Amino acid sequence: MLSICREFDQVILRDFFHDECRSHMGSPLYATPGKFFVKPPLAGMVIYKDEFVDVHYMQSSPLQAAAAFQAGVETGITINGTDSLVFFTDTPGVEYQVYPVHTGDESDPRLGPPSRGQSASGDHLFLEGGRQGMHLLHGSSPTSMIVCLSSRSRSEVTQHFSLQSGKLVGCTATSVTDSRLQIIATALSYLRGSDNTGALLDMSRHPTTFVRWNALRSLYRVDPAAASERLKEMRENDVNEEIRKLATRSLEQG
Repeated sequence: MLSICREFDQVILRDFFHDECRSHMGSPLYATPGKFFVKPPLAGMVIYKDEFVDVHYMQSSPLQAAAAFQAGVETGITINGTDSLVFFTDTPGVEYQVYPVHTGDESDPRLGPPSRGQSASGDHLFLEGGRQGMHLLHGSSPTSMIVCLSSRSRSEVTQHFSLQSGKLVGCTATSVTDSRLQIIATALSYLRGSDNTGALLDMSRHPTTFVRWNALRSLYRVDPAAASERLKEMRENDVNEEIRKLATRSLEQG
């Protein structure tokens, strides 16, 4: 992953962004295959993608970082379900905290005490999928990073935690395809349609655990009777032990 990040030197990045600018200027309807994203204090885009890795270019300006650290503003951290390597470039110096995720059989995941680090251009940091996340600290210098993410997930879910409480506040699917199915399942629970029950039942048999359970929750809003019958099946036959326990608990609670 480090060698991949090092391939994207300043010349390659400059040529890439120049090509993007020319394409946008030449065609108002041009849509880049590399998707842009903004998640304050970071902004960036996907600069490379294949069946093994996604490579992102990300940047944070001092003003963006300062705005993200205003007193009283709730901030959070995302723990990706895939391994990632952060390679710092054009960075005089940046401080960050690495948060571990503590999990237990009887309790929800929560953030552990962070370890503090400092990096500059040429340094790198590896983050284990589902176990570690990095939080940039407010500084006076701009920060640029190339981030390489593995396409193979360690965890089916990407977890979102509150930095204030350390508690888990939400989950999304790690896979882009699974994440879209999650959105579709949620949308079907609010849209009218005679085929919604069948579609959600089909999704509740998806191989990804997170998709199955999210579809079941949406099915309950649309057709509680069908959801109850599907819960009984999941209690007895689901391949995932956690899903079987959740189904049992849900049926006991009515």
